[in-house]
Amino acid sequence: MTVRQLFDARDAVPFRPFGIHLSDGRSLIVRHPEMLSISSRNRTAIVYGSDNSWEVIDVDLVTSVRIPALAVTV
Repeated sequence: MTVRQLFDARDAVPFRPFGIHLSDGRSLIVRHPEMLSISSRNRTAIVYGSDNSWEVIDVDLVTSVRIPALAVTV
């Protein structure tokens, strides 16, 4: 997992909410691009929750980023 993948998911156009999965089994949801901040040295990130909570994570502990598929309309 690279920090570039976090930047790509956060900066995607159009933005889609995505999940960040951590090595301890937890998952965090990024519902809006402004809900993820990455430090200038790319070592830590802050994920803000919709309830005004926030969590600092070590980017090295991110195991995957899950971006759901776009809905297909016919």
